[in-house]
Parts: sequence; C-alpha cells; structure tokens
Amino acid sequence: MRSLLKYATRLIKEMTATSVSCEDILNFPMRKLFCCELSHARFDGALNSWTIRVDGKTFQVYLVWMQGSLALLDSGIQTGSSAANVSFSDMTGSVSVVIPLSLQDAILHLPAENYCSMVCEIVDVESAGSNVIVKAKRLAPLNAADKASLEVAWAIEVARYHCWLGSTNGISK
Repeated sequence: MRSLLKYATRLIKEMTATSVSCEDILNFPMRKLFCCELSHARFDGALNSWTIRVDGKTFQVYLVWMQGSLALLDSGIQTGSSAANVSFSDMTGSVSVVIPLSLQDAILHLPAENYCSMVCEIVDVESAGSNVIVKAKRLAPLNAADKASLEVAWAIEVARYHCWLGSTNGISK
C-alpha cells in the first residue's frame, strides 16, 4: 500500500510544479473506482482520455485505484510473454487485466487466496460494457486474512471519494 501512495504522490508532483491544491486533485485523473463502474468509462477523443460522468460532471480518468483479488485464469503467464490471462475482481464485478513483464514475477508468487490494491489504466471498454480490460501499473498485496474488513473499509472509502467529487447518485452513463 505504501508503494502505491508513493507512486501516486510522485505522479501528482510531476503534474504540478507548485503545491497541490484541491483543484489539482480534482484535475488529476486518478480515480478510486469499483470494477462495475469501469463499464461506464468512455473514451473522449477531444480530450484524448477516458472519462467518467458523476452527477452530470465529466471527470478524466488516467489511472484507476482498485482493491480486490487477482486470479490466474489459466497458466497464462509464460516466461517472456507480454500477456497473461488474469482477472481482477472486487465485490461489484471483475475486469480482465494485462500484466506487463515487470509485474509478471509478482503475479506468479501470489498465494491462491490473495487480496491486493492495484493501480491500473483503462485499455478498453466494449460498447456492451460487459468486458473491461485494464493494464496493471502497480500492485500491493494486502493481508488476505483481513479481506472482509478491507472490503468494507474500501467500499466506504470509495463512497466517500464519490461524495467528495460531488456525487449524490454515483457514477452515471
């Protein structure tokens, strides 16, 4: 978790040369989201980025911070291969994950029952919205024994984040 916070802090510092204000955070396109919400993301060609609407406001999404479980769907990771058949799921749904070479060793050593925090970027959202593909950027294993409490805490944290963005109804199409 600490490495994810360092990564996010470094990205924010790179994007803003001065101190970080509330406006900077709103404009910084890293969002805490659930898997089910990613199906509402749309690519905006004018902005050249993914966007999500919250109560009529459109927010850019470059990175997504999620918490859930990773599962190898087959023996998909092969040495030197750039693709893996991996699924990430939380209490609301699941997404397919592209694992870059730099993270493949970490995936191979995950226990069968795992729980982690992941920073990723959206790669594709099918028009039907049922198949979302993301690319992992950072992974931080969390204690699987605490999964139930971590899920509840994450749900509250994401809900509070949506309220902070100005949401009363959550993510919209």
